[in-house]
Amino acid sequence: MRILISGAGGYLGQYLTNRFLTDGYMVDAVFNNNNNNNNNNNNNNTNHNINTIDLTINNKNFTQHFIDFTNEKDLIKFESIIKNKTIDIYICAHSKQPNYSHELDWTTRQIYDIFNINIISIINSINIILKSFVAKEYGQIIFISSNTVTWGGGESNKYYYLSKKTIEEYLLSLIYKMSFSNIKINIIRLGLLGGGAAKNVNGYNLDNYNKRIDKIPNKKPVSLEDVYKAIDYLLNNNLNLTGQVIRLANGE
Repeated sequence: MRILISGAGGYLGQYLTNRFLTDGYMVDAVFNNNNNNNNNNNNNNTNHNINTIDLTINNKNFTQHFIDFTNEKDLIKFESIIKNKTIDIYICAHSKQPNYSHELDWTTRQIYDIFNINIISIINSINIILKSFVAKEYGQIIFISSNTVTWGGGESNKYYYLSKKTIEEYLLSLIYKMSFSNIKINIIRLGLLGGGAAKNVNGYNLDNYNKRIDKIPNKKPVSLEDVYKAIDYLLNNNLNLTGQVIRLANGE
């Protein structure tokens, strides 16, 4: 089976890419192309920036793409790529984290940057994938969301919360219609993700990070392997699960 993973350059995306390659899946990894640099070669396996245990070099099951889902030319390129491949599963794992500086006044630019990536680009990618899935009457979308949808966003991340909630509602509205084409749509809400992910957020503070862990009942964040196991469960061919919202929050 062939899996498309967006956000493959991120902390979680890197792990999932390598993990699914280990399990023998064919993986198409989408990296953000902020500068619309179309000189990158999709089949050049030396350009990617995966930093975890790396199984992608010279792996015949791995293909990388550099796509900006907010750029019209890149969307046309992406649609062409999808038409020429048989994608079975789309794991939508790309997002933009907010600036946790606890600013009370958000600028229009800050709001736009969050919504542009977390709403517009995701809807663009989903719509293109769904065209392919509907045509072949099969497919599965798994959206990586946030536990902020469960408890609401604070002042410092309210627009991140709103963007995640918007995509969840959009996907849930598609479930009934897509089921006629044998397309499953599921959501995974992450709480605090352990490891290096938090360090990439502006305003990261180790003391605050540890205090947040202390507030979790079992005193530990969600692991990368936890996320993989949840996705693997949803991919079980013996299950006909659609419309599921799985919370991985360890009690947050």
